[in-house]
This record gives sequence, structure tokens and C-alpha cells, in this order.
Amino acid sequence: MILFVMILLISFYQIKLSSEVEGFNISSITYTDLFYTIFKGTEYQILDEPNAKFPFSWLILQMMGPFIIGGYVREDLFDQSSFLIVRAKHRLSLWLSKLLFSFTVAISMYLFFILAILLTSLFLSFSFEWSDYGEKMIKPLLSTTLDPVDFSIDILILPFLVTLLIVIAQGILTVFVRPIYAFFILLSALAVSVFSTSRLLPGSYSMILRHHSLDIENGFTWMNVFIYILVVLFVIICSGYVLFKKMDIFQKERD
Repeated sequence: MILFVMILLISFYQIKLSSEVEGFNISSITYTDLFYTIFKGTEYQILDEPNAKFPFSWLILQMMGPFIIGGYVREDLFDQSSFLIVRAKHRLSLWLSKLLFSFTVAISMYLFFILAILLTSLFLSFSFEWSDYGEKMIKPLLSTTLDPVDFSIDILILPFLVTLLIVIAQGILTVFVRPIYAFFILLSALAVSVFSTSRLLPGSYSMILRHHSLDIENGFTWMNVFIYILVVLFVIICSGYVLFKKMDIFQKERD
């Protein structure tokens, strides 16, 4: 919660500085401006722009889920394996319970993020119209007609879907490798996404600058997002369960 509030306040301060430089009305800064600043990410042409900034706030918030879940799935599964097998009777029940836990972590994290937003509401105004900042910095980039509320919803849903994916991936990977390795695998995948145009990397799908509403030529659509998330989840969940069925979890418990 403290980290969420810090990121929100730092992002608000960045918008305020930019507004002062450009001569925008500071008192009209809205949630849309804040969400855009945090989750805008980078355009596909980042390698051609030497002055482009790395989206640290975006990366921190995306990796918060895997950091929170850590090695809990692995520790709970292996430390309590004999007891869990007796109670659950089927490995599928254990597998599904860990997936449900991972899903719950992702949901809870975003609920706390929304709570952090409410804590910073004194600095922002909720408006159904574009602010001065949005009129000059965001609206000209839009390739479709969107009001600030719909645009804000799009900005929040995209990173949530990717967070859900990588949190579940963290939980599954830790069953087979050490949690720190799983964490750095996912961190690397997101970091590489910033500098890559590959649609196989998850990070691109949580950057609003790469959405078709802001990049109609190269941007991904909502259909692309849902297909990617569903396919990747299906592959990692099913393949993980196949490997889990063959694993000697009782030996892991003794180790």
C-alpha cells in the first residue's frame, strides 16, 4: 500500500511539473492523466527514440504481483504435501487450489491499488471531460473517439489482465524452479517487452501506447489481448499440470 501511494504521488508530481512547463491548469489534473502517466509504457519505436524514458512505475506495478506471491505456492505444496494429498485425494484439486490462490492475489493487489488511488484523491479531480493536460498530451494521440472514463477503464484493465497472467505464471513456475529464478524470468520478459515489438512477450499488452486506440497501424486490439491471455494461460496451466502429475512431491517434502 505504501509503495502504491508513493508511485501515485510521484506520478502526480511528474504531471504537475509537466503542466507547469506547458502552462496547463494544474488544478484540473484528473485520474485519467494519472493512469496514463503510470501505464502508458513506451511506443514500439522506443529504439529509434534516444530520449525515451524507461517505464519504471509500470514495471514495478506489474511485478508487484509475482513479488507478493513469491514462493508461497511452492512452500505450501511441498511442506504440506502429505497432508494435502490425504485431504484433497486428487492432484487436480491441489493444482486448481493453487491457481485460485494466484488469481486471488492478483485481484487483491488491484483492490489495494484502487484503495491507494482513493487515498490520493485529495490531489486529483474526477471529471468526465478532458483536462488541459489530457487535451494537449493524450487526446491528440487517440485514433478513435473515447471519453476520459472509457479511456481510463481501458488503461486499468490492460495491466490487470497481464498481472493476472504473470502472477499465475509465477505460481506455476515456482513448483518446478526456485521462486527467485521464476521472478527474474518474468521480470526479464517484461523488461524485454519494452524494447521489443514481439507479440509473444506479455509486457506489450499492458502498455496503452501500444493499444490500437493510440496506435491504429501497429497496435493490438482487445481481441488480440484476450486471445493471447487465454492461449498462454491454457498452455502454462495444462503443461504445468502434466509435469506436476509426474512430480514426486513427497520427495520434495523430504528435501
